[in-house]
Amino acid sequence: MSGTAQPATAAAPPSPHLEVKGLGGTRVCINRLTTPTGRSMWWMGIYRHDVCMVSCVGDDGAPLRFNDKDGQPEVVVNATFVRLPKAAWLQLKSWADALSADSGRSAA
Repeated sequence: MSGTAQPATAAAPPSPHLEVKGLGGTRVCINRLTTPTGRSMWWMGIYRHDVCMVSCVGDDGAPLRFNDKDGQPEVVVNATFVRLPKAAWLQLKSWADALSADSGRSAA
């Protein structure tokens, strides 16, 4: 081992894709896509047995929204509201916050 200091490495950015367990045996997949204009948009698919039952795309630059009214956690892409188990909702929210923070660092 040499006594030379090693350069610090930056943490890898969060993956632009996450899959969480939905209600009723479904899987909810969310991707953050980058448009040619450099803005981001969200794609969400709800799967049951490897079949995509619902798919939606958010507007260019529109944020992913999180609601937790009356103990009913949900994520919103445009006008599509998807209820999730609380643990999946917290995982998705934490992931989206990390992506937003990474985007802010990249833009600076």
